[in-house]
Amino acid sequence: MKIQATTKDAHELMHQGVQALSKASIRGMHVDVKYCEKQHKYLNKKCDKLIKKFSKTKLGKRWSKTFLSVNWNSDQQLREVLFKKSGIKPVKRTKPSKGHPKGQASCDNESLELISKSYPELKPFMEYKKLAKVNNTFIAGILKEQVNGIIHPFFHLHIARTFRSSSSNINFHNQPNRDKKQRKIVRSSFKPAPGFGIMAADFSGIEVGTSCCYHKDKKMLHYVRHPEKNNMHTDMAVQCYLLDKFVKEGLEKTLRKGAKNGFVFPQFYGDYYKNNAASLASWGNLPTKGSFSKKDGEKLITGLSLGEHLIKKGIFDYDDFVDHIQEVEDDFWNNRFKGYRNWKKRNVREYYKKGYLKTLTGFTCSGEMSENDINNYPIQGAAFHKLLKTYIEVFRRLAHYKMKSFLIGQIHDELVFNYYPKEEDNVLEIVQEVACEWLPKQWKWINVPMVVEANVFDVDANWAQDSKVLELKAA
Repeated sequence: MKIQATTKDAHELMHQGVQALSKASIRGMHVDVKYCEKQHKYLNKKCDKLIKKFSKTKLGKRWSKTFLSVNWNSDQQLREVLFKKSGIKPVKRTKPSKGHPKGQASCDNESLELISKSYPELKPFMEYKKLAKVNNTFIAGILKEQVNGIIHPFFHLHIARTFRSSSSNINFHNQPNRDKKQRKIVRSSFKPAPGFGIMAADFSGIEVGTSCCYHKDKKMLHYVRHPEKNNMHTDMAVQCYLLDKFVKEGLEKTLRKGAKNGFVFPQFYGDYYKNNAASLASWGNLPTKGSFSKKDGEKLITGLSLGEHLIKKGIFDYDDFVDHIQEVEDDFWNNRFKGYRNWKKRNVREYYKKGYLKTLTGFTCSGEMSENDINNYPIQGAAFHKLLKTYIEVFRRLAHYKMKSFLIGQIHDELVFNYYPKEEDNVLEIVQEVACEWLPKQWKWINVPMVVEANVFDVDANWAQDSKVLELKAA
C-alpha cells in the first residue's frame, strides 16, 4: 500500500495534538464533590455487607480456608478457588502472555456472570467486585485528584504503542460504560461548568471504517457505506443465534449488541470462537452447563425462548453452541470477509520482511509484535488520528470564533465538550463540518463516510442523565 503521509506529518499531528489536549487539562472538568463523598461512604458499607454475605457461602468459606491472608480483590486467588479447588470449568481465557502462553482462566465480569448461572452463591461477590472497583478506582480517584471541585486529567500521546492516546490522574478513558449500574454511579460524578451543558460527539464505527481504508474488502465496504441496506451486526446476530426473523427491539436488539460486542469486534481484534461463544451466551442469557431448556433466555419475537429456539435448530447445549460459533468464525473469514483476511496475511508478511509497518498517518510501528498487534496497531492508530485531527481543528475553530463553548477532553472515540446554551447548534455544525466533510478532504485515503453520534445533555445536567441524540454526517 502506498503511504503518502510522512514522519514529518506524524510529528506535526502529535505536536498540534499535545497543544490542544494540554489546554483541556489546564481548564479541567467539574465534578460533584458532595455526591462523590456520599457515594464513597455508601459504597464502603455496601461492599462490607456483600463480602460478609459471600464469606458465608461454600465458595467464600473455601476461599478463607485456602489462603492464610485472604484478598477478596485478587484475581489470582479467585482463579485458585473457582477453577482448581472447586473444579469449575472456565468459560473464557485471557490473552496469551509470556508467563501464560495459553492464557489464564478469565475472571472478568462476563465470565463470572456466566458461571453464576450455575453457581448463584457467586452473585454477591460479583456485585462486590463491581462496586469495589467503582469505589476504590473511580470515586476515590476523583476525590483524590479534585481541587475546588475541578479535576485536571492528563491526555498523553507518547505512551501507547498503537499511537493512540492515554490518560492519567484520573484515567478519563477508563470510565465504565457497558455495565449500566457502574456507568450511572461514576458518570453522575461529572457535571458541566455552571450555566453550561455536556456534549459528547462519538465517532460511529471509526475503527471498522479505518480498517476499510487498509484492506478495502468489498463486502465490508458495502456494509459501512450502506448501513441502511445491510447491517453487519444484524446479519451476524441472525447467523450466531440462527434467527428466522429480526426486529430491532426487545431480545433481538440485545442479541444484535451481543453479536457486535461479543463476536464482530473481538474477531477483528484477534479473539477466537471459544471466547466469543461465552460472550454470546452471556448476552443471550444462556447457561454454559447442562442442556438448554425452554426456560433459558428471554422470549424472541416469535414467542419462543432463545433456549427453545436453539433446540429447534439442533443446538441442544453449550458445547453444541461453541461448535456452531466455530463454524460461524470459519465463514466470517473464509467467505464473508476474504479480502480482509488476505490483507492481514499480506500485512504479516510485510512486517516479517521489513521489521516494521507504516500507518496511513505517517507513523512507524516497529519492535516485537504478535500477529494480532501487526494487524491491529495500524488500524487503531489511524482511527485515533482521525479523532485527533478533528479535535485539533474543532479546538482551533472554537477559539477563532471566540466561542464560550470549549473542549474538556476525549474518551476513546469521543470528543467531550462543555457547550454554552446559545451556541449548541453552532458547536454541532462545527463538529459535523469538520468530522464529516473537512477531514476526508484532508486525508484522501478515507474511503468510507464519517458519521458522528452527538449526545447533548441539558444545561447543568450531570453526565449520567438523559440526553438528546443526534446523528451527524456529510450533507
